[in-house]
Amino acid sequence: MRIGIDFDNTIICYDKVFAAVARQRGLVPEGWEGPKTDVRDHLRSRTGGELAW
Repeated sequence: MRIGIDFDNTIICYDKVFAAVARQRGLVPEGWEGPKTDVRDHLRSRTGGELAW
């Protein structure tokens, strides 16, 4: 897992945010869960996926 450190030294992980937004936009199936890299890989595997990513 990668952890990002914000400028105010907050530890953040955006994995759930990427999955939630991808579900809201219909880019992944409803109920889909996974880290940011899985969202990226799923989108890139589709036609036009690089643009969607």
